[in-house]
Amino acid sequence: MADGQRLVKGVINIKERHLKAEPKLPNLEERAAMSSNKSLYKLSQKLAEISEDDNENIYYYILYTLILHVVIFGYLIYILFVDVNEYLNEERRYLAKMETAVLPLKLVYFLLRLLRVRIF
Repeated sequence: MADGQRLVKGVINIKERHLKAEPKLPNLEERAAMSSNKSLYKLSQKLAEISEDDNENIYYYILYTLILHVVIFGYLIYILFVDVNEYLNEERRYLAKMETAVLPLKLVYFLLRLLRVRIF
């Protein structure tokens, strides 16, 4: 082995090409002692403690993200299939808005209709 490279003689059988490496690392305290940073071991321990607490938060994040996607997808289905089919033309949308609106909004919708402004 020279400079991190392993020299292998020519191999005829493909099964002989596989190298079995078993890296043996010293424990965390010994590795931290080799570092120029003297508080590296304490920092590593703190990070390990924080990461265990954050695993629970990550699961909640994934769950909330999944729920949000399902709700958005359901709303998209509602908009595309129910809302568009029920209120296909502008006249029906206008009537639906007039039925559900309070008096001040009815006046606004009426003025917008007179001015020929499109109402979604």
